Amino acid sequence: MIGEKFDNGEERPKEVVIEDRRFSRDDTSVEEPAKETPRPDSRAAAKAGPEETAGEPIGPEGPTDILDLGIDNFLKYVMSLAMALAWIYLGLQADPKTGVVAKDVAKASTCIDTIEWVYGRYKNDYSPEERAEIERVIRDLKLNYISAGAPN
Repeated sequence: MIGEKFDNGEERPKEVVIEDRRFSRDDTSVEEPAKETPRPDSRAAAKAGPEETAGEPIGPEGPTDILDLGIDNFLKYVMSLAMALAWIYLGLQADPKTGVVAKDVAKASTCIDTIEWVYGRYKNDYSPEERAEIERVIRDLKLNYISAGAPN
């Protein structure tokens, strides 16, 4: 711990100084650290009630708390994430972080099941065009799941 002594008797430093060593593209000048933009207080928005926060966009400028999103929109967001992950787990897209293409059919199955459950729950919230698109994606994922070597 800070202020304690090492086994050899030396005292640990009382403070740590971290320097900002970020450089610009030409590596000659130091960039200023990014300043965080203030976000609206989500608890105040929740207390204000839905009529005062309705129409507020979701995203960097919108609600900052998961409760502001609401369970319906949260699950629809989870469905869109599960769609993206399913393609990665089927080995049809590279992992965006690593660039590696790897197959994991068990995880792909979990993603597809999640998509189907959320879609079934909120099917009536979508327009006919959105329903057709989601159903096409589910069908494509299932066909690719079978092609990827789904366990029997």
